[in-house]
Amino acid sequence: MFARALRIEGNDCPYLETKDANQVQLGQKVYTIGNPSGLRHTVTAGILSARPHEENNQVIQTDAPINPGNSGGPLIDEKGSVIGINTMVLEKTEGIGFAIPIGKALFEFSDYLSTN
Repeated sequence: MFARALRIEGNDCPYLETKDANQVQLGQKVYTIGNPSGLRHTVTAGILSARPHEENNQVIQTDAPINPGNSGGPLIDEKGSVIGINTMVLEKTEGIGFAIPIGKALFEFSDYLSTN
């Protein structure tokens, strides 16, 4: 996973809440935000197709378009909570995208954040 952290001074910076993807119902609308193919500030919609707790599944599956430029952007639920970080799609398929659950991403990144 590629990730980048920014240190921001002050405490009045807007942010999005996070939510465990297992609290989102299958079939619920989800949204990706990114810059696919250089198109700025693009929002696309899809549904939550599979949650990470299902057998051998460590990622969130969605049919929301995830294209180059969406990777690293948030996957958000209908209430605007971040549930994942958009990561990849299966090659030669349409409508099968994946996101790393936000809890897992924050856990993996926490060591880096605490030392830098």
